[in-house]
Amino acid sequence: MTRTQKRALIVSLVEKWQVPLYLGGWAVKVYFPSRIQEIASCRSQPEYLCADLYFNLKRVPDTDAEIRELVCHEMLHCHVEALAQLANRGARRTPERREAIRLAEERLVTTLSRVVLPALP
Repeated sequence: MTRTQKRALIVSLVEKWQVPLYLGGWAVKVYFPSRIQEIASCRSQPEYLCADLYFNLKRVPDTDAEIRELVCHEMLHCHVEALAQLANRGARRTPERREAIRLAEERLVTTLSRVVLPALP
């Protein structure tokens, strides 16, 4: 799959899934920077119902199924972000605690995406 095809699929999925993933009232923007190290990331502000999704097209997988899982995963971060922020405040500046919180958040979002994905259009 070309980068152009990946970009089009990602944008299409975000638009199509916003309402089914209970993000219909959110302002969700999609960006494709080439300089991020991650495959994808989400920066959300749940208190303002807005989120920025970032996808590195060089690193995004080539299959439709993997892209669908990745997009769902990143979109679901919006719902978990508020809890992760609270946990991080409690962790203060302890790197080990922050990493444990990050791993728990990723594990939770992965599980949620695998539960929800089969029901998405």
